[in-house]
Amino acid sequence: KTENTATIINEDGVIKLGPWEPPSHGIISLLFKTPYPKGTILFNGDTTKDYFHLEIINETSIRLEYNIGNGVSTIDLSLANEKELNDRKWHAVTVYRNMLQFGLKLDDQEKHKENPLFKEKELNVGDKLNVGTNPRDVTEGFVGCIRRLVSNHCSSRLLSRLVTVWIVL
Repeated sequence: KTENTATIINEDGVIKLGPWEPPSHGIISLLFKTPYPKGTILFNGDTTKDYFHLEIINETSIRLEYNIGNGVSTIDLSLANEKELNDRKWHAVTVYRNMLQFGLKLDDQEKHKENPLFKEKELNVGDKLNVGTNPRDVTEGFVGCIRRLVSNHCSSRLLSRLVTVWIVL
């Protein structure tokens, strides 16, 4: 369906959605394709407080960076067999959170990190979920297509949330 597919053509393009609200449990998933080796896919929160940031860091890897009040943590995940993310093919990514861990899935790869305090810590992000850029650094925005964005089992209508220069497939 085209209502849940968008193409961003500039690094400062963004879709603003309501905040991801998984205080202690949640899941967000999407498909993406891009010809570029870097770019912010999702950003929510404030880097001086709780936040999460999902980005492509090179041709084969993505990074989830987050802070739930106990310091910044990262999860890096790479494709196997020298596959590349900037191959203009669809790649599936899922970020999940439960009481004791944050996790990241990329195609058939998966990693998670346990909360070092081994107790529930909430993710308190009140800002909009930014799809395609970090509003505090628009120089590393995502350029490519995003499809089937689902947050906590609710599909987002990307078409109705377009904010800046976007072309819809």
